[in-house]
Amino acid sequence: MPYKTILVHMDSKVNPEPLLKAACSIVDDPHLHITGVFVKPPILTGLYAESGITAKMIELQEDETKRRENEARLLFEKTVDSYGLRSDWHSLDGYVDEAICQISKYADLVVIGQNGSLESPNSSHGVESNIVMSSARPVLIVPYIGFTRKPGSKILVAWDESSEATRAVNDALPLLQSANHVEVLAVVDKSANDEVPTADICLYLARHRVKAEASKVVADGMKTSDIILNRATDRGADLLIMGAYGHSRIRELVLGGATHNMMQNMTLPVLMSH
Repeated sequence: MPYKTILVHMDSKVNPEPLLKAACSIVDDPHLHITGVFVKPPILTGLYAESGITAKMIELQEDETKRRENEARLLFEKTVDSYGLRSDWHSLDGYVDEAICQISKYADLVVIGQNGSLESPNSSHGVESNIVMSSARPVLIVPYIGFTRKPGSKILVAWDESSEATRAVNDALPLLQSANHVEVLAVVDKSANDEVPTADICLYLARHRVKAEASKVVADGMKTSDIILNRATDRGADLLIMGAYGHSRIRELVLGGATHNMMQNMTLPVLMSH
């Protein structure tokens, strides 16, 4: 089913312009609907009182939040209008990860930015980790360095036969079907046999009108995330599709190594599903 509604997190603290351009351009559909979301952080007055923060300081913070929202909304409206797309705007109260995950139920794809400095009270890895792990929809993360080409023309799929990777492939089918080139890559260890572990998923994709190249690379001591990013660079990929791995401890989110490293070091937009 094609994407019809794309949700994008808008906040001038994170430079939302590349996120918005990715959301507006990744699908070639004049009827696409873009939902902009700005999240206003809660005012924890009890904690502020204990730390000596005054009412005037709280007022200044609220004014700064309003300024950021106005700035983000002006950019949102101008950009969406330039693409000729329909849109709506939501201003929500609360923590970014919780608010985005709640409203993600009403979109086909969520677009957020890579920014490890935006910490979540529920995660030691930042807001984007919580959103990826808890969102009802696939999440497209745009690196803070932005991107140079419209995502989705040359796609690299990281495949390891896991449930998360399977979900990511299915969530990305609308993009895979419209891509000019798709490569499905498996990172294997030295003891692996000569079989190509991506052959079956490529056959599955072929039944969905996706012509994909099956490939594998031997890890040879390198980090999986580094191998995948190197491959993406070598092949000129403009979008990476992969599963997001992790599990929850009490009050803490624990990511798998490849997922965490990718979120830290991504050089191109990455679509993740958990």
